[in-house]
Amino acid sequence: MIELDSNTLLLVNALFGALAVGVWLLLAFPFRVARQACVLLAGAQALMLPPLLAGPGPVQALAGICTLMALGMLSLGLRQLLRLRQQRLDLLSLLALGLFADLARLSGLSTGLSTALISLSMAALCLLAGRDLLLGSLGLAGWLRVGLVAPYALLACFLLLRGIALAQQEPGVGWLLQDPRRHAGLAAAWLVLAMAISGGLIALVLSRLIQRIESLTRHDPLTGLCNRRELREQLARQQVRAQRGRCHALLMVDLDHFKRINDELGHAAGDAALRHVARLLQASLREQDCAARYGGEEFALLLPDTPLAGAQALAERLRAALAASVWSWQGRHWPLTASLGLAMAAPGRFADALVEAADRAMYQAKAQGRNRVCLAPPVEGAAC
Repeated sequence: MIELDSNTLLLVNALFGALAVGVWLLLAFPFRVARQACVLLAGAQALMLPPLLAGPGPVQALAGICTLMALGMLSLGLRQLLRLRQQRLDLLSLLALGLFADLARLSGLSTGLSTALISLSMAALCLLAGRDLLLGSLGLAGWLRVGLVAPYALLACFLLLRGIALAQQEPGVGWLLQDPRRHAGLAAAWLVLAMAISGGLIALVLSRLIQRIESLTRHDPLTGLCNRRELREQLARQQVRAQRGRCHALLMVDLDHFKRINDELGHAAGDAALRHVARLLQASLREQDCAARYGGEEFALLLPDTPLAGAQALAERLRAALAASVWSWQGRHWPLTASLGLAMAAPGRFADALVEAADRAMYQAKAQGRNRVCLAPPVEGAAC
């Protein structure tokens, strides 16, 4: 059985850290994924390399400063990555305390106490990073969150115990006070924790990237609403419920005279008008409803568990709200109205037929003078 000494384990740790720096920079620049956060995390990994590679001398004497700065950049990068709106005063205070203690150690003043303060500052930074990760990963499964936070908790516990042992200034050297360069077990523990922390963060970023790509395939990039593909899938799911007697409604919304906006104000104004309508639609819907941009200036609203009376009332509120809304472009006010077509689901009216019925009702509203709601003829067997 091959036994690895502490220096070899620290070298492996350094190689892994260098690989992590490359991965973070790759994510930051070619892929443009959370660039600021990835740059901070790459810097944190880079600052951990000198203490791992340097032998006794000036660089090794600055290991505490490098490690403190690395943990600070790690915490800042984590907050950027998770988009947590929090003040940085807590991180800066801990960094200042640790740096002051390390400078005191380098000056030869109260070496034991200053080293203890450094360890305690590092432990506090790890605890803050773990807390931020716990708050920012609420959408993940419980066991995944525990797995992401566990390395920070373990590292914080070790640093806390080390700081307490140093502050007591007891004679003798226990395993807590030993240098990882002289203790293979500690070197192996540092390697495992470093791999767990870096690997967990990279996995978190990649999962967010996959979610972002999936979201782009299901949402309209201009308005942020669902696209036609997502609407079709939700219609299919609602159709299964309609077979069991549940009711849902589909509302098609088409802006009146939208071509004039593009012709007279330009396509940028047309895009702004579409975003304005999308915000108005989203503000009027329930959480379970689905608003989609069906194409061009046409929108579709899927209303699960909504009877005919409720769907008609909502359609009329939307029509009135849009007509009463004030939309302006470069100081010029422009009235916005829409023609709406409403169709109710039925066991025999499948998704394509429901869309076609709502579309015909919408064109009927346009033919009758626009800015109105028309109802598609009901079909036999309708539940609502």
